[in-house]
Amino acid sequence: MKTSLSLAEARRLALVAQGFTFPKREGKANWTKISNTINQINLLQIDSVNVLVRSHYLPVFSRLGHYDHATLDARSFSNKKRTMFECWSHEASLVPLELHPLMRWRMNRALNGNGTYGSMNQFARDESDYVRNVLDFVRRNGPTAVSDFPDSGKGAGGWWGWSKGKMALETLFDQGLVTTAARPSFERIYDLTENVIPADVLQKPTPPESETFRKLMELSALALGVGTEFDLRDYFRLPVAETKVALAELLEAGTLIPVSVQDWKQQAYIHRDTKLPRKAGGTRLSRLSIRSYGSAPGPSACSISTTASRSTRPLRSANTAIMSCPS
Repeated sequence: MKTSLSLAEARRLALVAQGFTFPKREGKANWTKISNTINQINLLQIDSVNVLVRSHYLPVFSRLGHYDHATLDARSFSNKKRTMFECWSHEASLVPLELHPLMRWRMNRALNGNGTYGSMNQFARDESDYVRNVLDFVRRNGPTAVSDFPDSGKGAGGWWGWSKGKMALETLFDQGLVTTAARPSFERIYDLTENVIPADVLQKPTPPESETFRKLMELSALALGVGTEFDLRDYFRLPVAETKVALAELLEAGTLIPVSVQDWKQQAYIHRDTKLPRKAGGTRLSRLSIRSYGSAPGPSACSISTTASRSTRPLRSANTAIMSCPS
């Protein structure tokens, strides 16, 4: 692989890594194609904002075309067919079950009072008895909506004006003690994690944090094609200091390779297995590029190609849903 990339080369790397490879769109995409796409980008970000459709439906459509939303729903929220689970990753996301051990670092930190969200850490300390009562309620009653808990209280209004019951359930979700069992009408229904995640997945060992961060940085590099330290870190929202250590270790091992990209001010990196494609792109549906709300900041490689921007920062989020990706 070259150690210096042009804008066009960086753009092609990003497009191919994210699954924009001129797929045939005849007919309806089956689960095999859907699964392959999700495994390539590692996650689907979930968001409450609904403009065209819920945001997690868009990335698959932008890469494969028509598919049945019910197929994705069944694999995400049905215990009989579940191959994905919901957790905090790049924001709230649907992630393949195979990555569950790598997602536990954030849950374990939250359980130890050192989670990502300070408000939940504080709530867990201040309302420990209440949180324990909510967990006991879920244990006794099974799948639980916020409204099912008799002492939930009233929310303050707005997106984050959660009721006391909602805050408790979200704190337990952050800690990995409960997870999403279903989402009828997009409302999160909580249940004990062991009732939702298959036993063979939960029995897999939890890797040390250092190993986890190296592996997630490696997956980020493969999913992005090319990216800066920030891009690789932000894909799974990893902590800064630990990411820098993981990056140095991956560089020393030769897993990641430093490259320069035309007009980029920051150092970029690619995975050692990355090959420079001769072409990349997707089926043009319109001249409009659509990014679902909540995607990471910065223009994507696809929208750059459409708008002829001089910047070529690659996709930072698997949630970015591009509807027009010319080569």
